[in-house]
Amino acid sequence: MPPEPRLLLVDNQRSRPPLALRRALDERGAGWVEVRYDALGGAAGERYDGVVLSGTGVSPHDAPQLYDDEMTLVRTTPRPLLAICGGFQVVCLAYGGELAPVEPIYGRTPVERSADDEIFAGLPRRFTAFSKHRFGVRSAGDELTPLATHASGLVYAARHPRRPLWGVQFHPERRQQGARVLDNFLAAVCQDHRREAS
Repeated sequence: MPPEPRLLLVDNQRSRPPLALRRALDERGAGWVEVRYDALGGAAGERYDGVVLSGTGVSPHDAPQLYDDEMTLVRTTPRPLLAICGGFQVVCLAYGGELAPVEPIYGRTPVERSADDEIFAGLPRRFTAFSKHRFGVRSAGDELTPLATHASGLVYAARHPRRPLWGVQFHPERRQQGARVLDNFLAAVCQDHRREAS
């Protein structure tokens, strides 16, 4: 029997670890190893079956150079990857996207899907998620396909068209409808893991 899948959880906070995200992964029985964004150099080559990028403590809009190693990981990992909030902004920068400061958004937020995708399986076209950010994705870049938008016109979710790589501006680890996104991502990790093991 193959071992259970293991996630690489990239902690993009500077002082406070992403407790809600760790708790949500634990509740779903996901195994994970946490590595800070500024210590990725030695960890990126370790064996993992999926990658989760947390929200950020320092915006990639203000200091993109902090996330150089992470952008390399984003562009090169063959494993399923889910990027959350500031992590999504890192992904978009890695693929030539554009970020912009916005009026702070905090709390329950309506999300409008603009495309069907497995990451949204079981969710209606419009759903509610939890958001907390001061910068947003104005453009996801040429290589990513937008999947959802916010009323402000920001890109709220995107994916790579040829790889299992997704990013969402909201926090699926918070207990709104968006939590289904985390379940769907973990299902994709398990499917990829079974395929690799067979």
